Amino acid sequence: NCNGYTINYSSNGTLGYGVNVTGYNFTTIKNCVIKEGLAAGNYDYAVYFNGAKNGTINNNTILTSGRFSHNIYFDNSKFNNITSNNITATDSYSVTTIYLSSTSNSNTITSNTITNSIGYGIDLSSSSNSIINSNNITNGGGSGHGIYALNSNASTITSNKIITTTDLNYGAYGIYLDSSSNSNLTSNTISTFSGNGYGIYLYLSSNNNLTNNKANSSKTNSYVIYGTQSSHFNNTIGNDNLAEGKPVNYTFNGQNINISNNDSFGQVICGWCNNVTYNNITVNGG
Repeated sequence: NCNGYTINYSSNGTLGYGVNVTGYNFTTIKNCVIKEGLAAGNYDYAVYFNGAKNGTINNNTILTSGRFSHNIYFDNSKFNNITSNNITATDSYSVTTIYLSSTSNSNTITSNTITNSIGYGIDLSSSSNSIINSNNITNGGGSGHGIYALNSNASTITSNKIITTTDLNYGAYGIYLDSSSNSNLTSNTISTFSGNGYGIYLYLSSNNNLTNNKANSSKTNSYVIYGTQSSHFNNTIGNDNLAEGKPVNYTFNGQNINISNNDSFGQVICGWCNNVTYNNITVNGG
């Protein structure tokens, strides 16, 4: 418990960690200001967990400014809680504010305020069964996705507010599932502003459930599903999901059918479909 005191690490620009928890369990880090020194280097993590379980990171202010200097980095660390932190990364090159890698499974990330100049807000890499809930994420540039999951299954992603503010033609997506399946995305609010900034992007990902999400992508599609086989399009996307404030109409594996609906939609998507005819449908935005 820092009681509001500051940990100023890596002040001479050399490799260093603000807090290094390697091989320890039940560690609590709370009420700290942890910041990278003025002479920022590279790979200087503010909080680093390696092989650590059942830890808590709560009510801290965490600031980084160096390249690849992730604010919170988990390596093979499980059953930890990251809660109610104010996390900011200001470097202009490849920083992830919260990075879970190498089977860092079953962690909970909730009620954090995350601001990143260019990198990812939350990045799951081969880390499954995560709970990501009620975070406010703002990403400022480049391909800075709000939440990115690579080979990370069975995540619960709910009630997050995500804004990607870049107006350049980069792929700054709100939520991006890459080869990640069996997850639930519920009640997330997403705004993107770049030419390729999809709200929710499912790439080679199956059996995901999308419920009551609101995506506003001012220059491109709010929801995009990409795959190379039928299973990649086998996701559940109900019409309680909104694109530009109107329902999404999603059909999976439609073959030789007519779809008629006297309604207005924000986006109409047909995944793994052939010879489908739409009648009396109005599409605005999305």
